[in-house]
Amino acid sequence: MENFYIQEEKENFNEFDHPSLKIHNGFLFTGVYESLNQNAYSRITFVKGVMHGVYLYFNNNGCSVNIKLFDKTRFNVQYNYNYPNIDDNNNYLLCYDFISLSRKYNVLGQKEETFGENNLFKREELNYDDLIKKNIDIIEKYNSYIEEGEHMDYDTFVYCHGDIERYAKVFSAYLIQKDMKEYLGETFPDTFMEKFVWQEEQIPFISQEDNLSLEIRYLGGVSVGFHDISQKAVATITVFDVEKQEIVDVVTHSEEDVTMHIPDLFAFNEIKWVLKAYDKLTIKPQLLFCDGHGLEHPRNMGLATFLGIQLNLPTIGVAKKRLVGYYDKETLGKEKGDSTTLLYDSKVVGKALRTQISENPVYVSAGNKISLETSIEWVKKMTVDSRVPFVLENAIQKTRELLPEQFRIDFLNDEPNNNGIII
Repeated sequence: MENFYIQEEKENFNEFDHPSLKIHNGFLFTGVYESLNQNAYSRITFVKGVMHGVYLYFNNNGCSVNIKLFDKTRFNVQYNYNYPNIDDNNNYLLCYDFISLSRKYNVLGQKEETFGENNLFKREELNYDDLIKKNIDIIEKYNSYIEEGEHMDYDTFVYCHGDIERYAKVFSAYLIQKDMKEYLGETFPDTFMEKFVWQEEQIPFISQEDNLSLEIRYLGGVSVGFHDISQKAVATITVFDVEKQEIVDVVTHSEEDVTMHIPDLFAFNEIKWVLKAYDKLTIKPQLLFCDGHGLEHPRNMGLATFLGIQLNLPTIGVAKKRLVGYYDKETLGKEKGDSTTLLYDSKVVGKALRTQISENPVYVSAGNKISLETSIEWVKKMTVDSRVPFVLENAIQKTRELLPEQFRIDFLNDEPNNNGIII
Protein backbone atom coordinates (compact mmCIF):
# COMPACT_ATOMS: atom_id res chain seq x y z
CA MET A 1 0.00 0.00 0.00
CA GLU A 2 1.21 3.48 -0.89
CA ASN A 3 -0.32 6.86 -0.05
CA PHE A 4 0.75 10.31 -1.22
CA TYR A 5 -0.53 13.20 0.92
CA ILE A 6 0.22 16.29 -1.13
CA GLN A 7 1.18 19.50 0.69
CA GLU A 8 1.90 23.00 -0.51
CA GLU A 9 5.59 23.67 -1.17
CA LYS A 10 6.48 26.73 0.89
CA GLU A 11 10.26 26.68 1.08
CA ASN A 12 11.01 27.52 -2.57
CA PHE A 13 13.64 24.84 -3.12
CA ASN A 14 15.82 24.95 -6.21
CA GLU A 15 15.03 22.06 -8.55
CA PHE A 16 17.49 19.23 -9.14
CA ASP A 17 17.68 16.40 -11.62
CA HIS A 18 18.64 13.35 -9.62
CA PRO A 19 17.47 9.71 -9.87
CA SER A 20 16.67 9.50 -6.13
CA LEU A 21 14.11 12.31 -6.22
CA LYS A 22 10.54 11.32 -5.35
CA ILE A 23 8.18 11.68 -8.31
CA HIS A 24 4.37 11.50 -8.13
CA ASN A 25 2.14 11.82 -11.19
CA GLY A 26 5.05 13.20 -13.18
CA PHE A 27 5.89 15.96 -10.68
CA LEU A 28 8.46 16.37 -7.92
CA PHE A 29 6.54 15.37 -4.82
CA THR A 30 5.96 17.66 -1.84
CA GLY A 31 4.12 16.14 1.10
CA VAL A 32 3.96 13.01 3.23
CA TYR A 33 4.57 9.63 1.60
CA GLU A 34 3.31 6.51 3.37
CA SER A 35 4.21 2.92 2.57
CA LEU A 36 2.97 -0.27 4.23
CA ASN A 37 3.63 -3.91 3.43
CA GLN A 38 3.67 -7.13 5.45
CA ASN A 39 7.23 -6.45 6.65
CA ALA A 40 7.52 -2.72 7.28
CA TYR A 41 5.89 0.69 7.54
CA SER A 42 7.50 3.98 6.50
CA ARG A 43 6.34 7.59 6.50
CA ILE A 44 8.54 10.23 4.85
CA THR A 45 8.22 13.97 4.28
CA PHE A 46 9.42 15.35 0.93
CA VAL A 47 9.90 18.84 -0.50
CA LYS A 48 10.28 18.96 -4.29
CA GLY A 49 11.25 15.31 -4.31
CA VAL A 50 13.91 15.73 -1.60
CA MET A 51 13.63 14.15 1.85
CA HIS A 52 13.15 17.16 4.11
CA GLY A 53 11.32 16.59 7.39
CA VAL A 54 10.35 13.59 9.49
CA TYR A 55 11.24 10.10 8.26
CA LEU A 56 9.76 7.20 10.24
CA TYR A 57 10.48 3.50 9.70
CA PHE A 58 9.00 0.54 11.61
CA ASN A 59 9.32 -3.22 11.31
CA ASN A 60 9.10 -6.16 13.68
CA ASN A 61 12.67 -5.61 14.84
CA GLY A 62 12.32 -1.97 15.85
CA CYS A 63 11.84 1.57 14.68
CA SER A 64 13.88 4.50 13.47
CA VAL A 65 12.78 8.14 13.72
CA ASN A 66 14.73 10.74 11.77
CA ILE A 67 14.78 14.38 10.82
CA LYS A 68 16.12 14.92 7.30
CA LEU A 69 17.11 18.44 6.24
CA PHE A 70 18.05 18.83 2.58
CA ASP A 71 18.29 15.02 2.34
CA LYS A 72 20.85 14.85 5.17
CA THR A 73 20.18 13.19 8.52
CA ARG A 74 20.28 15.76 11.32
CA PHE A 75 18.58 13.75 14.07
CA ASN A 76 17.97 10.06 14.72
CA VAL A 77 16.32 7.97 17.40
CA GLN A 78 16.54 4.22 17.00
CA TYR A 79 15.02 1.34 18.96
CA ASN A 80 15.99 -2.26 18.26
CA TYR A 81 13.56 -4.66 19.93
CA ASN A 82 15.03 -8.05 19.15
CA TYR A 83 18.79 -7.56 19.41
CA PRO A 84 19.59 -6.89 23.08
CA ASN A 85 23.37 -7.15 22.73
CA ILE A 86 24.14 -4.65 20.00
CA ASP A 87 25.87 -1.43 21.09
CA ASP A 88 23.25 1.10 20.03
CA ASN A 89 20.04 -0.73 20.90
CA ASN A 90 18.42 2.54 21.97
CA ASN A 91 20.08 5.42 20.17
CA TYR A 92 19.53 9.20 20.49
CA LEU A 93 21.67 11.10 18.01
CA LEU A 94 22.04 14.72 16.93
CA CYS A 95 24.29 14.87 13.91
CA TYR A 96 25.11 16.01 10.43
CA ASP A 97 24.90 12.88 8.31
CA PHE A 98 27.43 10.58 10.04
CA ILE A 99 29.15 13.32 12.04
CA SER A 100 27.96 12.92 15.64
CA LEU A 101 27.28 16.11 17.61
CA SER A 102 25.42 14.69 20.60
CA ARG A 103 24.75 11.03 21.20
CA LYS A 104 23.38 8.80 23.95
CA TYR A 105 22.89 5.09 23.47
CA ASN A 106 21.62 2.42 25.77
CA VAL A 107 22.58 -1.25 25.71
CA LEU A 108 19.33 -3.00 26.63
CA GLY A 109 21.24 -6.16 27.43
CA GLN A 110 22.62 -4.22 30.41
CA LYS A 111 19.31 -2.42 30.86
CA GLU A 112 20.31 0.72 32.71
CA GLU A 113 23.75 1.60 31.33
CA THR A 114 23.93 4.50 28.92
CA PHE A 115 26.95 5.74 26.96
CA GLY A 116 27.56 8.62 24.63
CA GLU A 117 29.50 11.67 23.47
CA ASN A 118 28.75 15.35 23.33
CA ASN A 119 30.11 17.73 20.70
CA LEU A 120 27.04 19.97 20.89
CA PHE A 121 27.41 23.59 19.83
CA LYS A 122 27.53 26.31 22.46
CA ARG A 123 25.26 29.31 21.87
CA GLU A 124 28.10 31.56 20.71
CA GLU A 125 29.12 28.92 18.18
CA LEU A 126 25.74 29.12 16.41
CA ASN A 127 27.14 32.07 14.45
CA TYR A 128 28.43 29.74 11.75
CA ASP A 129 30.08 32.47 9.69
CA ASP A 130 32.21 33.50 12.64
CA LEU A 131 32.91 29.90 13.70
CA ILE A 132 34.13 28.97 10.21
CA LYS A 133 36.22 32.12 9.90
CA LYS A 134 38.02 31.42 13.19
CA ASN A 135 38.70 27.82 12.16
CA ILE A 136 39.25 28.21 8.43
CA ASP A 137 42.26 25.88 8.63
CA ILE A 138 39.84 22.93 8.87
CA ILE A 139 37.97 23.87 5.69
CA GLU A 140 41.22 24.56 3.85
CA LYS A 141 42.53 21.15 4.88
CA TYR A 142 39.42 19.43 3.58
CA ASN A 143 39.53 21.35 0.30
CA SER A 144 43.17 20.41 -0.14
CA TYR A 145 42.20 16.73 -0.07
CA ILE A 146 39.58 17.37 -2.75
CA GLU A 147 42.02 19.29 -4.93
CA GLU A 148 44.47 16.41 -4.70
CA GLY A 149 41.77 14.03 -5.88
CA GLU A 150 41.57 12.18 -2.59
CA HIS A 151 38.02 11.17 -1.72
CA MET A 152 37.25 11.21 2.00
CA ASP A 153 33.89 10.68 3.70
CA TYR A 154 32.78 13.54 5.92
CA ASP A 155 32.89 11.52 9.12
CA THR A 156 36.27 10.00 8.25
CA PHE A 157 37.68 13.50 7.79
CA VAL A 158 36.37 14.57 11.20
CA TYR A 159 37.47 11.52 13.17
CA CYS A 160 40.97 11.05 11.75
CA HIS A 161 42.42 14.40 12.90
CA GLY A 162 42.37 14.07 16.68
CA ASP A 163 40.52 17.24 17.75
CA ILE A 164 37.12 15.65 17.16
CA GLU A 165 34.96 18.26 18.92
CA ARG A 166 36.42 21.20 16.98
CA TYR A 167 36.37 19.35 13.67
CA ALA A 168 32.81 18.06 14.20
CA LYS A 169 31.39 21.50 14.93
CA VAL A 170 33.26 23.50 12.31
CA PHE A 171 32.88 21.01 9.48
CA SER A 172 29.18 20.44 10.27
CA ALA A 173 28.58 24.21 10.24
CA TYR A 174 30.36 24.44 6.87
CA LEU A 175 28.32 21.59 5.36
CA ILE A 176 25.01 22.91 6.74
CA GLN A 177 25.64 26.30 5.13
CA LYS A 178 26.68 24.55 1.91
CA ASP A 179 23.30 22.75 1.84
CA MET A 180 21.43 25.99 2.46
CA LYS A 181 23.15 27.66 -0.47
CA GLU A 182 22.58 24.68 -2.75
CA TYR A 183 18.87 24.26 -2.01
CA LEU A 184 17.77 27.80 -1.16
CA GLY A 185 20.49 30.04 -2.61
CA GLU A 186 21.43 31.68 0.69
CA THR A 187 22.46 30.98 4.28
CA PHE A 188 20.47 31.80 7.40
CA PRO A 189 20.56 30.91 11.13
CA ASP A 190 20.33 27.21 11.91
CA THR A 191 17.17 27.33 14.03
CA PHE A 192 17.06 23.54 14.15
CA MET A 193 20.38 23.34 16.01
CA GLU A 194 19.48 26.35 18.15
CA LYS A 195 16.55 24.45 19.69
CA PHE A 196 18.85 21.68 20.92
CA VAL A 197 21.23 24.25 22.39
CA TRP A 198 18.30 25.88 24.19
CA GLN A 199 17.22 22.47 25.49
CA GLU A 200 20.71 21.85 26.87
CA GLU A 201 20.75 25.26 28.54
CA GLN A 202 17.63 24.39 30.58
CA ILE A 203 19.04 21.23 32.16
CA PRO A 204 20.76 22.98 35.13
CA PHE A 205 17.39 24.45 36.19
CA ILE A 206 15.69 21.07 36.76
CA SER A 207 14.50 20.62 40.35
CA GLN A 208 13.40 17.23 41.69
CA GLU A 209 12.56 18.51 45.17
CA ASP A 210 8.99 19.12 46.33
CA ASN A 211 8.11 22.79 46.09
CA LEU A 212 4.30 22.79 46.07
CA SER A 213 1.74 25.05 47.68
CA LEU A 214 0.59 23.82 51.09
CA GLU A 215 -3.01 23.83 49.88
CA ILE A 216 -3.65 23.02 46.24
CA ARG A 217 -7.08 23.92 44.93
CA TYR A 218 -6.50 24.16 41.16
CA LEU A 219 -5.01 21.34 39.11
CA GLY A 220 -4.18 21.66 35.41
CA GLY A 221 -4.09 19.19 32.54
CA VAL A 222 -1.90 19.87 29.51
CA SER A 223 -2.25 18.12 26.16
CA VAL A 224 -0.52 18.86 22.87
CA GLY A 225 -1.55 17.24 19.58
CA PHE A 226 0.10 17.39 16.18
CA HIS A 227 -1.19 16.26 12.78
CA ASP A 228 1.62 15.89 10.29
CA ILE A 229 -0.49 16.00 7.10
CA SER A 230 -2.47 19.16 7.89
CA GLN A 231 0.65 20.47 9.70
CA LYS A 232 -1.56 21.68 12.52
CA ALA A 233 -0.79 21.64 16.24
CA VAL A 234 -3.18 22.19 19.15
CA ALA A 235 -2.35 22.83 22.80
CA THR A 236 -5.07 22.49 25.42
CA ILE A 237 -5.06 23.31 29.13
CA THR A 238 -7.92 22.42 31.45
CA VAL A 239 -8.22 23.49 35.08
CA PHE A 240 -9.93 21.40 37.77
CA ASP A 241 -11.25 22.90 41.02
CA VAL A 242 -10.55 20.38 43.78
CA GLU A 243 -13.17 21.91 46.10
CA LYS A 244 -15.97 22.09 43.52
CA GLN A 245 -14.86 18.84 41.84
CA GLU A 246 -15.41 20.28 38.36
CA ILE A 247 -13.57 21.72 35.36
CA VAL A 248 -13.57 25.50 35.75
CA ASP A 249 -11.42 26.66 32.80
CA VAL A 250 -10.55 25.31 29.34
CA VAL A 251 -8.29 27.07 26.82
CA THR A 252 -6.71 26.06 23.53
CA HIS A 253 -4.14 27.44 21.14
CA SER A 254 -3.67 26.30 17.53
CA GLU A 255 -0.69 26.64 15.20
CA GLU A 256 -0.61 26.13 11.44
CA ASP A 257 2.25 25.20 9.09
CA VAL A 258 4.14 23.21 11.74
CA THR A 259 7.05 21.17 10.35
CA MET A 260 10.01 19.20 11.69
CA HIS A 261 8.13 17.99 14.76
CA ILE A 262 8.41 14.66 16.55
CA PRO A 263 5.91 14.42 19.42
CA ASP A 264 7.39 13.49 22.82
CA LEU A 265 11.00 13.94 21.71
CA PHE A 266 10.81 17.56 20.56
CA ALA A 267 9.25 19.09 23.67
CA PHE A 268 10.98 22.37 22.86
CA ASN A 269 8.61 22.82 19.92
CA GLU A 270 5.54 22.24 22.06
CA ILE A 271 6.45 24.66 24.85
CA LYS A 272 5.68 27.83 22.89
CA TRP A 273 2.23 26.52 21.95
CA VAL A 274 1.41 25.61 25.57
CA LEU A 275 2.64 28.97 26.86
CA LYS A 276 0.30 30.77 24.46
CA ALA A 277 -2.59 28.66 25.75
CA TYR A 278 -1.53 29.27 29.36
CA ASP A 279 -1.69 33.04 28.84
CA LYS A 280 -5.41 32.68 28.04
CA LEU A 281 -6.29 31.06 31.38
CA THR A 282 -8.47 33.01 33.79
CA ILE A 283 -7.67 30.58 36.61
CA LYS A 284 -4.03 29.54 36.97
CA PRO A 285 -3.33 25.99 38.19
CA GLN A 286 -0.93 25.25 41.05
CA LEU A 287 0.09 21.83 39.75
CA LEU A 288 0.11 20.58 36.16
CA PHE A 289 -0.35 17.04 34.81
CA CYS A 290 1.14 16.80 31.30
CA ASP A 291 0.29 14.29 28.59
CA GLY A 292 3.92 13.43 28.03
CA HIS A 293 7.16 12.88 29.87
CA GLY A 294 9.25 14.65 32.45
CA LEU A 295 12.66 13.25 33.32
CA GLU A 296 11.91 10.11 31.28
CA HIS A 297 13.49 11.64 28.18
CA PRO A 298 16.96 11.18 26.60
CA ARG A 299 18.01 14.60 27.94
CA ASN A 300 15.64 14.53 30.97
CA MET A 301 13.77 17.35 29.22
CA GLY A 302 10.33 16.05 28.35
CA LEU A 303 7.30 18.31 28.03
CA ALA A 304 6.55 18.31 31.78
CA THR A 305 10.10 19.28 32.73
CA PHE A 306 10.49 21.94 30.05
CA LEU A 307 7.11 23.46 30.89
CA GLY A 308 7.73 23.40 34.63
CA ILE A 309 10.95 25.34 34.18
CA GLN A 310 9.34 27.96 31.93
CA LEU A 311 6.30 28.47 34.20
CA ASN A 312 8.14 27.93 37.50
CA LEU A 313 5.43 25.46 38.48
CA PRO A 314 5.37 21.87 39.77
CA THR A 315 4.66 19.53 36.84
CA ILE A 316 4.13 15.80 36.40
CA GLY A 317 4.52 13.75 33.22
CA VAL A 318 1.81 11.10 32.76
CA ALA A 319 2.19 9.11 29.53
CA LYS A 320 0.54 6.00 28.10
CA LYS A 321 3.79 4.93 26.48
CA ARG A 322 7.44 5.08 27.44
CA LEU A 323 10.13 7.06 25.73
CA VAL A 324 13.39 5.68 27.12
CA GLY A 325 12.73 4.10 30.52
CA TYR A 326 13.36 0.39 31.00
CA TYR A 327 11.48 -1.91 33.37
CA ASP A 328 10.91 -5.63 33.66
CA LYS A 329 7.20 -6.03 32.93
CA GLU A 330 7.12 -9.20 35.03
CA THR A 331 7.83 -7.13 38.15
CA LEU A 332 4.72 -4.95 37.81
CA GLY A 333 1.81 -6.22 39.85
CA LYS A 334 -1.74 -6.57 38.54
CA GLU A 335 -3.46 -4.59 41.28
CA LYS A 336 -4.45 -0.94 41.24
CA GLY A 337 -1.62 1.16 42.69
CA ASP A 338 1.15 -1.34 41.88
CA SER A 339 4.27 0.28 40.45
CA THR A 340 7.85 -0.42 39.43
CA THR A 341 10.76 1.86 38.58
CA LEU A 342 11.83 3.02 35.12
CA LEU A 343 15.60 3.14 34.59
CA TYR A 344 17.64 5.17 32.13
CA ASP A 345 21.21 6.46 32.21
CA SER A 346 21.83 4.52 35.45
CA LYS A 347 19.12 6.57 37.17
CA VAL A 348 15.48 6.18 38.14
CA VAL A 349 13.58 8.43 35.72
CA GLY A 350 10.01 7.44 36.55
CA LYS A 351 7.65 4.61 37.40
CA ALA A 352 5.24 2.34 35.59
CA LEU A 353 2.03 2.70 37.60
CA ARG A 354 -1.11 0.61 37.29
CA THR A 355 -3.98 2.99 37.98
CA GLN A 356 -6.79 0.55 37.06
CA ILE A 357 -6.87 -3.23 37.39
CA SER A 358 -8.03 -3.91 33.84
CA GLU A 359 -5.87 -1.25 32.16
CA ASN A 360 -2.29 -1.01 30.93
CA PRO A 361 -0.05 1.05 33.24
CA VAL A 362 0.74 4.71 32.80
CA TYR A 363 4.32 5.99 32.93
CA VAL A 364 4.80 8.71 35.51
CA SER A 365 7.87 10.92 35.69
CA ALA A 366 8.54 14.03 37.72
CA GLY A 367 8.63 17.20 35.66
CA ASN A 368 9.93 20.05 37.79
CA LYS A 369 9.69 21.24 41.41
CA ILE A 370 8.29 17.88 42.54
CA SER A 371 9.68 14.49 43.56
CA LEU A 372 8.81 11.21 41.90
CA GLU A 373 7.22 9.94 45.11
CA THR A 374 4.91 12.94 45.36
CA SER A 375 4.14 12.70 41.65
CA ILE A 376 2.99 9.11 42.12
CA GLU A 377 0.78 10.06 45.07
CA TRP A 378 -0.91 12.82 43.09
CA VAL A 379 -1.56 10.56 40.11
CA LYS A 380 -3.05 7.89 42.38
CA LYS A 381 -5.23 10.50 44.06
CA MET A 382 -6.59 11.76 40.72
CA THR A 383 -7.23 8.38 39.03
CA VAL A 384 -10.04 6.96 41.14
CA ASP A 385 -12.09 5.96 38.09
CA SER A 386 -9.75 6.69 35.17
CA ARG A 387 -6.45 5.54 33.75
CA VAL A 388 -5.00 9.08 33.70
CA PRO A 389 -6.00 12.01 35.93
CA PHE A 390 -9.46 13.30 35.02
CA VAL A 391 -8.26 16.86 34.37
CA LEU A 392 -5.65 15.51 31.95
CA GLU A 393 -8.08 13.16 30.20
CA ASN A 394 -10.36 16.16 29.65
CA ALA A 395 -7.51 18.10 27.99
CA ILE A 396 -6.59 15.12 25.81
CA GLN A 397 -10.17 14.73 24.62
CA LYS A 398 -10.47 18.41 23.78
CA THR A 399 -7.25 18.30 21.73
CA ARG A 400 -8.48 15.26 19.82
CA GLU A 401 -11.72 17.03 18.95
CA LEU A 402 -9.77 19.87 17.30
CA LEU A 403 -7.53 17.69 15.12
CA PRO A 404 -7.95 14.98 12.49
CA GLU A 405 -6.93 11.50 13.59
CA GLN A 406 -3.44 11.83 14.99
CA PHE A 407 -0.38 9.86 14.00
CA ARG A 408 1.60 9.01 17.14
CA ILE A 409 4.63 6.85 17.65
CA ASP A 410 4.76 4.08 20.22
CA PHE A 411 8.52 3.76 20.59
CA LEU A 412 8.57 0.73 22.90
CA ASN A 413 5.34 -1.07 22.00
CA ASP A 414 3.55 -0.18 25.22
CA GLU A 415 0.17 0.10 23.46
CA PRO A 416 0.19 -2.98 21.17
CA ASN A 417 -1.23 -2.33 17.71
CA ASN A 418 -0.23 -2.61 14.07
CA ASN A 419 3.22 -1.19 13.29
CA GLY A 420 3.71 0.15 16.81
CA ILE A 421 1.63 3.20 15.95
CA ILE A 422 -1.08 4.93 17.95
CA ILE A 423 -3.79 6.48 15.79
